[in-house]
Amino acid sequence: MWKSISIRWQLIALMTLALVLIELSILSIDYYADIKQRKLIAIEQADTLSFALQHDLVRAVIDPKADTFSDISFRVSGFEPVMMMAVFDGQMIEMFRYVHEGFSPPEDLELAAPQQPVFSERFLHIKHPLVVDGYQFGEIFFLIDLSQYRTGIQEQLTNKIIIFMLLLAITLPLAWWISNNYTRPFSTLAEAMKKANPKQLSFPSIETDSKNEIGTLYKGYNRLTAEISIATRHLKYIGEHDALTGLLNRYVIEQKIAECLKAEFHQANVIALLDIDQFKLVNDDAGHRAGDELLKQLGHILSETIQSPASVARVGGDDFLILLPDTPETTGITKIEKLIGVVDDFRYTWEDKIFNITACAGLVVFKPFEYTPASLAIALDTAFYAAKNKGHGQVYIYSADDEQSQQYSSDVQTVAVIKDALEDGVARFELWAQAIVPLQEQTDECSYEILLRLKNADGQMVYPDVFLPTANRYQLMVAVDSWVLWKYLETVTVNPRHMVKLAFVNINLGGATLNHPEFQAKIREAIDSFDFPWHKLVLEVTETSAVGNLAQASDFIHYCRNLGIRVALDDFGTGMASFEYLKHLPLDVVKIDGSFVRDMLDDPVDHAMVSYVNEISKLRNQETIAEFVELQGHADELKKIGIDYGQGYHLEKPKPLAEWF
Repeated sequence: MWKSISIRWQLIALMTLALVLIELSILSIDYYADIKQRKLIAIEQADTLSFALQHDLVRAVIDPKADTFSDISFRVSGFEPVMMMAVFDGQMIEMFRYVHEGFSPPEDLELAAPQQPVFSERFLHIKHPLVVDGYQFGEIFFLIDLSQYRTGIQEQLTNKIIIFMLLLAITLPLAWWISNNYTRPFSTLAEAMKKANPKQLSFPSIETDSKNEIGTLYKGYNRLTAEISIATRHLKYIGEHDALTGLLNRYVIEQKIAECLKAEFHQANVIALLDIDQFKLVNDDAGHRAGDELLKQLGHILSETIQSPASVARVGGDDFLILLPDTPETTGITKIEKLIGVVDDFRYTWEDKIFNITACAGLVVFKPFEYTPASLAIALDTAFYAAKNKGHGQVYIYSADDEQSQQYSSDVQTVAVIKDALEDGVARFELWAQAIVPLQEQTDECSYEILLRLKNADGQMVYPDVFLPTANRYQLMVAVDSWVLWKYLETVTVNPRHMVKLAFVNINLGGATLNHPEFQAKIREAIDSFDFPWHKLVLEVTETSAVGNLAQASDFIHYCRNLGIRVALDDFGTGMASFEYLKHLPLDVVKIDGSFVRDMLDDPVDHAMVSYVNEISKLRNQETIAEFVELQGHADELKKIGIDYGQGYHLEKPKPLAEWF
């Protein structure tokens, strides 16, 4: 309550309270002085009365007579404060009692009071000895009413109260004037702080002629608000601009895009995502300082060419977003194409090197409420990647009906599902396996190829021919292959009886996986983590990706072979120089593509192809596996040729890996 009262009223209240306390203190002192004076008067009167009646009371004690007592009562009645008097003889027998007219003595009145004065709340109790010529004849008791005495102090108290009221009437206006003048600087400061708006960087300035603490306080406020304004503007600039180029950053441009998506008027807007072609070459050839300087110069070119009300932002690396609000489609397209032309004409010089710079841009025309921020981002990415695919210096305008746009939108959704499955989200991968059956012998052992299935968040199956090409296009195959390897080892190593029965397992790898440092590190980590018979692991690489990758991975293949891990060439026969691969690549197993097996019963060329592959493989001590064994005739003929293993629906269909246990 007190803290909510203004300083002015607090000051008035404190001054008034101080005055009241002083007055109460004075009145209290006077009051206690009055009481003390009454007590002294009462004692003096008791002493005087005792002395005046001394001889008469002795006679009354010696010779009790009614006339004597009547005379004494009359004389005592002249003293108004004396409420009661009692006379005792030498044996403490009460000889006489006087009681003031109209007074009733208290029932608990103690007459045998000590000779020292005793004060109650209202009365004085006092006893005097009755002594004449040195002989004590008895005692006299007095009960005196202190309230009967009037002193000068009472009049003084009244006068002081009147003076206090007058003083209060004078003091309150004075307190108001003092508080008003001395609190005005603080009120001014408080009002300025109320009006201050940090969000708008609006701070009222306050002035004073005072040289004391008020002046210091005002100067401090003005200096502080000025520094806040400068620091806030600086922080706001940093928070809204890219540190390298000075362009807007992603946060601000996304806010502006959101405003365009929710605008009241359904005007057209144009947004473009621009990227420098082969920017990495500049960094690699001239260094990162050269790349940073290029980004600065390009940012300046973009902002100068695309002027206000357009917004240009750097959103990461060499990617720039350009927003043209309230811009017709044809105008926006023309401006972006002109901008790409300006960039193409730009020659960047760093030290003694000259670079021809080009850029690609994906462009989307949109109206308010036509897209959500997420769907607009997908459309913009679609247009951007379509422009990149067209070549250097290209512009691509997004259209929802365009085949490339539809493909990219589908890819974006598939990539999201793959990433979710890799992170053990709602979507999930499942390991399946298809048997690889020996054709030349009977055995109790089992062999199979690991297959991967994907279910989205709704539990619907996404087939490998859909998600694997997408994973390959978006550089996710290394992560997928690593997940398959690790998950298989986690699953199979807790089933030791199955590992004993297992002859070998084939795990397919993407084109660049075997040569990728992350996958190689994963293999080494798996070898340290799992107790698995590594001679039973076969890594399959398709023929179309084998040439460069297997040659580059020769050291790693040597490392794997030392552990017994084998390498298989999948889909053999689909390449242009298949037999050259077979002759020179470090292979342990050759899988013959199913396109030759499918028609080998009717096509002598396919039959010969299968036979030749088998013969050459045997010369190099390589095992052979034939795919697409769909008929019993396929199995019989492959057995005659000498193929070691067959794989296909006739021999066994794929099934979840768990069923193999």
